[in-house]
Amino acid sequence: MWKDFLFICSILAAMFISVKSYGEIVHQYDYSPRSLSIKISEKKYGNINDKIFVDSLGREVCFRGWNVSGATKHVQTGFKPFLNAYDAKYSFELLKKITGANVVRFLIVWEGVNPNPDEIDYSYLDDVIEQMKCAIRYGMYVIIDYHEDLFSRHLFHKDSWFTGNGAPKWVTPDYDREDCTIGNIAGWAGNLFKNEPIRRAFRSFWNNVEIFKDSSGESRKMQDEFLLQLGKAVQYIKKKLAADEFPYILGVDPFNEPADGGLVTWADKEKKSKEFDNDKLWPFYKKVRKTLSQYRFKKKLVFAEPLVFWNTTASGYKTGGHYLVDSKPGDGYVFNSHFYDAGRMGRGTDGVNSGVYLENMKEIREEGRFLGLPVFLSEFGMWLGGIGAQDTVRTIKDVYQGIEVSSIKSQTEKYANFYTPFISSTQWHWDIYYNRHTEGMNFNKQKVLTEKDAWNNENFSVISTSADLQTYTLNMDPEVVQRGYPRYVQGRLMNFYYNDLSHDAWGKEKEPLKWACIKIDNEEHFKERNFMLLTWRGRQSNAPTEIFIPKQIIPDQLLLITDCRIYNRTLTKDTPPDNTDNEAVLISDIPGQKDAGYRLIIWDDTKEGFEDESIHFALIVAGSGVELPPNAAEGMQKNLREIIQQNRQNPLYIIP
Repeated sequence: MWKDFLFICSILAAMFISVKSYGEIVHQYDYSPRSLSIKISEKKYGNINDKIFVDSLGREVCFRGWNVSGATKHVQTGFKPFLNAYDAKYSFELLKKITGANVVRFLIVWEGVNPNPDEIDYSYLDDVIEQMKCAIRYGMYVIIDYHEDLFSRHLFHKDSWFTGNGAPKWVTPDYDREDCTIGNIAGWAGNLFKNEPIRRAFRSFWNNVEIFKDSSGESRKMQDEFLLQLGKAVQYIKKKLAADEFPYILGVDPFNEPADGGLVTWADKEKKSKEFDNDKLWPFYKKVRKTLSQYRFKKKLVFAEPLVFWNTTASGYKTGGHYLVDSKPGDGYVFNSHFYDAGRMGRGTDGVNSGVYLENMKEIREEGRFLGLPVFLSEFGMWLGGIGAQDTVRTIKDVYQGIEVSSIKSQTEKYANFYTPFISSTQWHWDIYYNRHTEGMNFNKQKVLTEKDAWNNENFSVISTSADLQTYTLNMDPEVVQRGYPRYVQGRLMNFYYNDLSHDAWGKEKEPLKWACIKIDNEEHFKERNFMLLTWRGRQSNAPTEIFIPKQIIPDQLLLITDCRIYNRTLTKDTPPDNTDNEAVLISDIPGQKDAGYRLIIWDDTKEGFEDESIHFALIVAGSGVELPPNAAEGMQKNLREIIQQNRQNPLYIIP
């Protein structure tokens, strides 16, 4: 143990004395929290302007992580992701080891914060803050998500087939409860169209109706009460976080999956959706922005979600976007979308193949450009164990493909476009209590749910653990869960792709799905390998590019070809840098943890400076036997330079 400690110290010491400004990024390699605040910047490519996340060192930041977690919907957990801080620490350590996540969408609920009028439950906030701190200790940024689903559990009878979460009971004191009839409830979404108490609650929120008059005769209104408790909660969170922890709070998602409650009439859907965006939804987000600024969250972002069905694949229900006309949101917001293939999750029969979701992800990027905001995909997923049209692995793999590619040259020439902004994301979801809940649905002790997510028959968590937290199981193919991605880019990201080796539901004994390759002179390369291709432009920081390498990839079997260097299975994990130009080093993602992933650190030492337009790339290929003869490696580097640097083309080919 002492040898490991001294070895790590020697690496850190070498970084401190390096002439490449290692000292200013040394916090990346230990886990003593250091301020690395995030802000919004802009990058341009041709006539396209995209808002992006950048860190305090000037690098573009890509976020990838998970929702933590659906357990927050349960009374069992006290409306918190975890029963206690010990479970939180275990879960976040596991999350970091397995997935390399650098962000979590951390669920809390209005009912937990504000159980009664004028009462803030500070013990609840203390618990969730302690759990947030566990994520921060592992270098994860936190989006505080005020989660509601079907508005409130208090709108359901104890024998209801469904339940909700979010608002406390006092917010809807005189509401009827849903009547549980088959005709009224056609699945989860049916509640939003047929369940009148829930629809009334949503309408009341957007219209800011009066809940009651207090003892002084003052009118207390629903939306005002939400904003009041929000301000007090974030003020307390700021107070309780240390100065070097607070930068890891990215912002607040104030309303999960907004539903209109009937304000959008389907006979005139486009007109009413436009009115809702301009008259109800964005005025609310502007109030949230003002509240955060008043309560010491001025620099934190509002992760603003559109109407829940804005981009649904379910025929006839899509409300669409590009509706905000009065004024664009301006600074301080993120366009925060969800995406579920509702058509296939319901009655869809067509299977999921390579490229299915490219247009859906492109739609998210284009809405962000219309609003002038960075984009974030904070929920996506598929039922576990799905086959056919609901094939779980194919669906998840395809969404990630769209997150990274989104567009191709043409239907006959399926080369990925050279410029495709990365969509930061959090998958739904990571719940260590999966399949071992003890939730009394709607407070009914005669209806205790234990299986799956234990909430409305949902079945999404990719992780399950033993009761003693000694063992864990991934509930889907590890290849689609454990993915490489760029965390920080020294310049401005042009494109990125990670090729996983996942299998569909029918292919456990067969070859993995082959959906992409590197194609040079009509010859396909590496379609049966884990590979990553990263291309960036210019240099905006002295700090290096950092790429997460998942744990299943063996370090000394990596082939790395950059525009300046070739490492032909010569990268050794945790070897100190040698301070040569444009070098790369590979280090443990969590120092001292042998079963975690790795960080590939690549420096660009070009002399052009921070405003240059030079193009750089890194091709990373994994697997036994991937070593190329020196002449072949040099030839591939030469070809990639010509294709990427000179021709501004992407050699990534999407296999249909």
